[in-house]
Amino acid sequence: MYRIAIEQFGSPDVETAARLEFELESPACLTVRELIQQAVAREIELRGLKVGAEKVADHQREATRAFARGTFAMLVAGEPMADLDHLLPADDESEIDFIRVLPLVGG
Repeated sequence: MYRIAIEQFGSPDVETAARLEFELESPACLTVRELIQQAVAREIELRGLKVGAEKVADHQREATRAFARGTFAMLVAGEPMADLDHLLPADDESEIDFIRVLPLVGG
């Protein structure tokens, strides 16, 4: 079981700046890429967004590309992840944080 937290800092939009927390079941092994894809699908579900499977797949691809570009950070038990193919242990109940920090206006 993975405990997921998604946070965005520096946004004037209160709704997107809110912390979203949920749990994901974990198979025997999962890569960072697979976890991002599962987290995207679950976030869409939790936010009540009405999108089809094709749009979910589009959001998953964009999230993986954003991670590769460094648009957001992923921390597992406080340790930053850098490799999309890094394997995460299934029996580890560590908290996983997705964090996006936006620049200050003019800063």
